[in-house]
Parts: sequence; structure tokens; C-alpha cells
Amino acid sequence: FFKQKTAYEIRNCDWSSDVCSSDLAIWFPFLAEPRERVLQWSSTTFAALRRLAVAEPHAGVAMTPLLIAVPESSGTPWWAPAVERWTRLCPDQVPAPLTAAIAVEVPVCDTTVHLPWLLQRISALGGVIVRRTVHALDEALAVAPTVVNCTGLGAAALCNDREVIPVQIGRAHV
Repeated sequence: FFKQKTAYEIRNCDWSSDVCSSDLAIWFPFLAEPRERVLQWSSTTFAALRRLAVAEPHAGVAMTPLLIAVPESSGTPWWAPAVERWTRLCPDQVPAPLTAAIAVEVPVCDTTVHLPWLLQRISALGGVIVRRTVHALDEALAVAPTVVNCTGLGAAALCNDREVIPVQIGRAHV
């Protein structure tokens, strides 16, 4: 995460009004394609977030148990190579009303801590943060050789991608 001295520019980032400014972000590569590329990205992200959870206690990242409902006859999850270990629970360990589940430890970011930590890290490395509204992804690509699009559902408007839709709402009990 931001290891070299580079000019980072954050665009259109009013986190105070964004849903992520008051939530937890759970690492999990679900409903994403193509799986081969997602596995690469998610493996890299898992390892980096795990390192942060251990080495940077003020970064707002913690390794947390996650229980995933799965079909009884399911095999090895496609995302298994990205994690350190996972366990298929025995039937007597699966909470009702589930019939089968997998337990895995995953990184969870408290975004109210992690996002300010990231901004501080960028500043410490000499990055300059510029707030500006971007109406199309091409505007960002015109001034930067690499753009990381973290707009989530905002990609529908920013990238004119009408296939981006909300697919699932998660609920965590802590």
C-alpha cells in the first residue's frame, strides 16, 4: 500500500457522505468475474491487508472469522487459494437454519479508521491530495497513466456501465 514516493491524486472523495465512511469493509471475492483475475487481485489484497492487520495496528484492519453458507455438496471454493486456511464445518457445528457452512478468517477494515490512515500514508510519502469532481473515467485517464476505479455502484454513471447493479446486502453480527 503506497510504498513508493509517487504523486497520488484522490478525486471525488467526499467520504463524509459516502456509505463506506461509517461501515466495515469485508474482504471477500464473491460474484466477481473473471475468476482467474479476481483470484490474483484478491490474493494480493488478502496478503497486504493481513500484513497491515499484524504490523499496523492503527490502520483499522483486523483479521476476523467469517461464516459462509454453502451448498451441502459443494467442493473446494474457487477463492480458497487466496486465503491462508478455510474449514468446512461438520454438520453439528453449522448454526441453524443453515445446513452447510465454511469458516474462514478474513481481513475486515473499519473504514472510519482505515480511510484516514490511507490518506495520512499518502501524505507521508509526498503524495498530494486533490479533490475534484470527475464526470467520466476518461477525465481521470487524460491526466494519469494509472487510475484505480473504486466507485462501486458509482461506476454505473462514471463509466457508463449500465450492468453495475446492487446484488446483495450483507449483514454482520459482531
